[in-house]
Amino acid sequence: MPRRGGQVNLAFGIVSLIPKGGLQLDCMQLARILRLRGHQVTIFTSRPFRQLSESLDIVVLPVAAFTNHGRDLAFARKFRAVVDGRFDRVAGFNKLVDLDLLYCADPSVHDKRRSWLLKATPRHRIQMRLEKACFAPASRTQILALSQASTDSYRRHWHTSEDRFSVLPPAINPTRHRPHLRTPEHRESSRRALDLPTDRPIWLWVATKPETKGLDRVILALQRMPEMFLVVLGVDTDSREGRRAWPGIQRAHLSDRVRFLGYRDDVAEIMAAADLLVHPARLDVTGQVVLEAVVNGLPVVTSEICGFARYVREAGAGIVLSEPYNQTEFEHALRVAMSPARLALFSQSGIHYGMHHVPMIGLVVAADVIEGKLMSPTAQQLASARNQQSVRSP
Repeated sequence: MPRRGGQVNLAFGIVSLIPKGGLQLDCMQLARILRLRGHQVTIFTSRPFRQLSESLDIVVLPVAAFTNHGRDLAFARKFRAVVDGRFDRVAGFNKLVDLDLLYCADPSVHDKRRSWLLKATPRHRIQMRLEKACFAPASRTQILALSQASTDSYRRHWHTSEDRFSVLPPAINPTRHRPHLRTPEHRESSRRALDLPTDRPIWLWVATKPETKGLDRVILALQRMPEMFLVVLGVDTDSREGRRAWPGIQRAHLSDRVRFLGYRDDVAEIMAAADLLVHPARLDVTGQVVLEAVVNGLPVVTSEICGFARYVREAGAGIVLSEPYNQTEFEHALRVAMSPARLALFSQSGIHYGMHHVPMIGLVVAADVIEGKLMSPTAQQLASARNQQSVRSP
């Protein structure tokens, strides 16, 4: 039950609060929104930002683990012990235990299609255990899903009741919605500033996980289309993921046609410099970059498995590949999309869609659910039970 004046005391749990992740930025932005509404928000994490640009209530819960899944489980246990009976509502941004709400940005473990050998590993068992704690029919965790496709997947695998899900509308940071940048003059100046070729068509790939988001598929297509240049955003060449990807690029003799830009904040400016976003992902709950590209007028070729691929279709802003994935279909779609007439049509359609159709209010709706305005009866009962426990606790 809310405190005086409708104030709610909230606990957020996120394993790693590192600066590069969209999930982490959503967590912090939700904390800001709820604080502005008068609520108390404390973020618990095992790994915080090194530097914070503003004051947020962040509590570090150090855990000892040799693996990522070991850290996840250790943090879940410690977080539950620390917040138990102290908060009106507990929200997780990773799959944890005894949550009132889960902001779910990850796909189901079932969707990773692991072999029987991988399913026998501690990593798989721990991930399944934490997912079960949130989605099993006996759980009462309210789920904030980022796409209908994600909701359908979890319900199919876990038989979770429909009334526990709230599908959020998309959310785009206003600083990344800048369709006015897509002019010939700005595109050329952006390319010069980034030291990119001004006389070649440019593909843009944006992600932090090359294999999951299909960078190898793009590299294969690049070999067969020698006029193209590829910009990779989100991966540094000296990072673990970059060191894995770069040898394959060298073996394909593409070193002079691929540029790694690492992690940057000026995504809209880089999108303005590109001709096409290529996103043939193997797994993607939303595909936030896909929607950002659409509304900024950057045409898209993406796989149907992306949760936000629907917006490419609705906007008429690109091509959505059918499932199961086929490399030949992908390369054909690239050739079709790169025709000047198609690029112009896709770009104009995406800009129009972004300005007239897409409500960019996902985090606002998420804040409404977290503070209790739109909570399902199941979540309300859980919050009430937690409040009664808090009253009983010394």
